[in-house]
Amino acid sequence: MFGRLPFRILTASAVALLAVGCAQPSAGPAPAEDAASRRLLPAGPVVGRASGEGAHVWHGIPFAAPPTGALRWRATGSGSVRIAPS
Repeated sequence: MFGRLPFRILTASAVALLAVGCAQPSAGPAPAEDAASRRLLPAGPVVGRASGEGAHVWHGIPFAAPPTGALRWRATGSGSVRIAPS
């Protein structure tokens, strides 16, 4: 009578708990750029954001070309300057 019912309830409960546990909270709006974090680098100016801990944060600034194709398994070079995506 109850052969598969407890197994199905247990499986459905496990899937529901997994879905709730894996859900990510909404990030909210991105913090505004902070003029005090503006820095002039040889490749050009960058502007960061103020973190909640009172520090300046810069995200998305690439520092090297990806090691693909002919660059694979070779030492990094300083030949080209890359532009961070906006």
